[in-house]
Amino acid sequence: MKRRRKVELLVEDIHRAIATEDPKLRRERLSSASWDVSRLSQEILSDPLKLGSLLTALRSVRDAGGPGSNSTEREMLNSLRTHLSVLSGRFTSDEDETDEEDPGEDDGEGKQGRGVMALDAASSQVLQLLGGYAMDCLQFSRPRDAFGGERRELAFEILGIIRRHLPMPEAEQKAVATLATSDGHQARGAIEFLRRLFQQDDTAPAPALTGALMKLVERTQDRSVAFGALDLLVYRGVISEFQALDHLDSWKAKHR
Repeated sequence: MKRRRKVELLVEDIHRAIATEDPKLRRERLSSASWDVSRLSQEILSDPLKLGSLLTALRSVRDAGGPGSNSTEREMLNSLRTHLSVLSGRFTSDEDETDEEDPGEDDGEGKQGRGVMALDAASSQVLQLLGGYAMDCLQFSRPRDAFGGERRELAFEILGIIRRHLPMPEAEQKAVATLATSDGHQARGAIEFLRRLFQQDDTAPAPALTGALMKLVERTQDRSVAFGALDLLVYRGVISEFQALDHLDSWKAKHR
């Protein structure tokens, strides 16, 4: 059976699972589909048509909600993020070998280049499709959405990888705005996106961003968010490591 047919059957299985009324069977079918997405992610991310079909199905899972939907979204988004990270390293490897002026940093995904990097048409379309879906996830909202914050965190992480290759001004604006309104999963995702952005941009953070990060440290009850915000400020040279430790000690004393 051809690979394309396997992906087509996977998409059909996802839609069939969504329509399943029995909660236990629905979860089992969605779990099986999630495993197939992990197994076929590399193939899916090499073909814009396959990716487009999968994202349509994933959007249906998200919009439908119900038993098994949150875990399915989590597993599928994680699979796409993981394989996109590997693919991103391949996109940059040839160019980085010839970049003698600034080889950049190695963050485990291939050496970091600077600015927007040239891609072939299919790869560019894959990044645009996935970036569009991730932006849609940032905008999506429904009452009592237990997975909402984590979904937006994963979306920011995906956008951070894509930003290595394509300009994402809307995502940058959304990340900065998020720091003023969120202090959980979504804030962690925004911090990770900005960290990746700063790896490519040597300009100093705007005063408004610096202020938002410091207010986030004061506001959040999540230690990983406080640490991430301080680490970002240290990375950009806004505060020293000793100053960051002082802020972290103050945070710990406040949240004992």
